[in-house]
Amino acid sequence: MNIRVIENDLSGYKIIAGAESIVFTQAFNSRGSFEVAINANNPTAKYLSEDKLLWIDSEKIGYINSIIRDRKGGKAEEYIIARGVELKDQLDRITYPDSGLDADSYTNEYLETIIKSLIQKNASGTAVISGVATAASARQIAGLKVAADEQRGLRIDYSTKYKDLSKEIYSLLLSQQMGLKASLDIENGSIIFDVAAGEDKRAQEGKAGGTVLSLKTKTALEIVDTTDKQNYKNLSVTAGQGEGAGRPILEVYTEESEPSGYGRREVFTEARDIESEEELATRGAQKLSEISITRAISANANTAGAYKIGVDYKLGDFVSVDTDTGLYDVQIVGMKHLFKRDEASAVELMLNYDVDARLAALITAKHMDYDALVAAGTGGGGGNPASLCALSVAMSANTSTANGNTLNFNTILYDTAAKYNTSAKEFAAPVDGLYEIKAQIYVQTPMDRNYYGIEVYVNGALHSGSWRYASGTAWCIPILTKDILLAADDVVKLKAKFNDTKVVIANNTYTWWQMTLKRDDS
Repeated sequence: MNIRVIENDLSGYKIIAGAESIVFTQAFNSRGSFEVAINANNPTAKYLSEDKLLWIDSEKIGYINSIIRDRKGGKAEEYIIARGVELKDQLDRITYPDSGLDADSYTNEYLETIIKSLIQKNASGTAVISGVATAASARQIAGLKVAADEQRGLRIDYSTKYKDLSKEIYSLLLSQQMGLKASLDIENGSIIFDVAAGEDKRAQEGKAGGTVLSLKTKTALEIVDTTDKQNYKNLSVTAGQGEGAGRPILEVYTEESEPSGYGRREVFTEARDIESEEELATRGAQKLSEISITRAISANANTAGAYKIGVDYKLGDFVSVDTDTGLYDVQIVGMKHLFKRDEASAVELMLNYDVDARLAALITAKHMDYDALVAAGTGGGGGNPASLCALSVAMSANTSTANGNTLNFNTILYDTAAKYNTSAKEFAAPVDGLYEIKAQIYVQTPMDRNYYGIEVYVNGALHSGSWRYASGTAWCIPILTKDILLAADDVVKLKAKFNDTKVVIANNTYTWWQMTLKRDDS
């Protein structure tokens, strides 16, 4: 097999022939890797070196970051080994917040939009944020581009600051079973990053067809089914704020009754950032969800069988696998390609077991407090329907406003507690509790370096606010995210805060206000 070694500026390449072995692992929502071994006497071996790209084919491209010379005997037994990561895993950056902001925050945005914005802001050589080109900087990688945003995935809220960019991206992708990929456009000298979503090809009850990996049909040569409890924990000792005997401690366990004896597996969960003792249960449950019993299934694909990779299934697709214990739904999250001189190639598939159940468990653990509110609000938990409060309002049209004016949120998108007054542009809390405020305004005509913001007024008094400086005159987007304790019937309104004359604020596409009850104290 011939492979290419490409200069990292895409200016040219060399051909390597006669590799002894190649192992290339494609990963859907984690880091991929590769290893290439070639005899040192091969005249093309000299082309292998660090910081160059390795091209197996258009789906398997890597970045060389390690060269090893392995000599076991005479010169004939000396090998050069190149190791590296997939092309998509060269995002060695941390997440910087925009100038003047505490964090890079997103509210009610599609998962794909968030991920592509993160890459554009922190690594792209042609970064465009909110339609505005950013200034070039040393942090941007020349030629790195981001594919057009298709707004795939669920809408979520997200915030980051000085975190590992790759880890943040993969954490987001894993939460919605989506992936990351990068392709090489040699003709235009660019590397294009994109988000990937797998197709559902599972064998479903009542439906014909579906992709089933099975030894019986010889679509798989080997299936390995592993249950691992080495790191499993079932009881979290969760500690909140405070010191010594005064520090609140809560035990959270995953089983119906408290585990005991050999079956008890404890873990300590640090939760000093949590102010409310009621939220300790959620943090403990989240920790336990991360260290549950591991069920892993892998399969060696029969590349000469009925299924063809790239046709019947590909990386990221949802398929079914037939084991001795039953038929299971899985997602193909990794493909390990093995090539060896004078031997048949092989492909090992890494499969995420029972993907729907895992995702449901993750969501339940992370949003247990909200689910409890929903249950209470719908009467399922016997609670007061008014305790479920979710408000979203917006502007019906572009609005000219000035400093100190109440923001003209005149359109209700939803108001489950019926507590928003469109005439007064104010919200009245239905019950005592902890509320989350989220708001954003899009200032279309700012003055460069002037500040623009949102202020929160409770019962007519200034409570808090958020603002940012404008960078240029094209746009400015102040964002407000805050938790606030309110008593029943407390009135909240949002006002403009500018050191400018009148400005134009865009309509509901970019300008909105949301209120959510996080904890009912009534």
